[in-house]
Amino acid sequence: MKDIDFGRTPVIPMNRDRLYEQVAQQIQELIFASGWPAGSKIPTERELGDRFGVSRTVVREALKALAERGLVAIQPGRGIFVAHLSGDALKEPMKLLFQRRNFSYENLVETRRVLEVEIAGLAAQRAEPDHMEKMRAAVEEMDATLDDAESFIRADHAFHVALAEATQNPLLPMLIDSIGELVRETRRMVIGVGGSQTRGQHYHRKLIDAVECRDAAAARKSMGEHLDQFDTDIQTAKRLSA
Repeated sequence: MKDIDFGRTPVIPMNRDRLYEQVAQQIQELIFASGWPAGSKIPTERELGDRFGVSRTVVREALKALAERGLVAIQPGRGIFVAHLSGDALKEPMKLLFQRRNFSYENLVETRRVLEVEIAGLAAQRAEPDHMEKMRAAVEEMDATLDDAESFIRADHAFHVALAEATQNPLLPMLIDSIGELVRETRRMVIGVGGSQTRGQHYHRKLIDAVECRDAAAARKSMGEHLDQFDTDIQTAKRLSA
């Protein structure tokens, strides 16, 4: 584990307006500019306060803001560390955007088509045995939880993240994970539509077969059909709740 040394990094003078945001921004820029790896230990609140010429209260608020962005991890009794970046940092902002800007479920399905159809094709070209194992495990978990909505939804999300991981492009699982809570909301909508889980499993198995056979065209086609089915279930759920 590497301790971060701020000694040779320049500090930009700050005004007194919303100090914690300015401190947070400077720490964020230092993390990115210096390329500190995940797990690097950040100096203490006292050291940071001395470095930036602010109180420990200001530093504490700055670190809290960075933790909410997913950039640092605060571990009580151990210290503050550069976090392992994941889609978690994007989940809450994405959810708020969906709610505040009134995006439609159709917008979300369309976004999934743009991302996940191509993800399926890339996965068929690049998947390795450990990726296949994760996908199969997720499908087995869904089979075992057909009557447990939340467990089924978690396993369904795990399947789509595993498929994205199989592309071996680290940005793609992060993007899928970032919209995960939005997708979960739509899954909760359709869970009451008769046979939705079984229909979803049909396409999950088709995707596994296509990826295992290295058939990118079939994988893209199966994902497109899966999203067609999902969109149909959403429309049915909306009619039933009207």
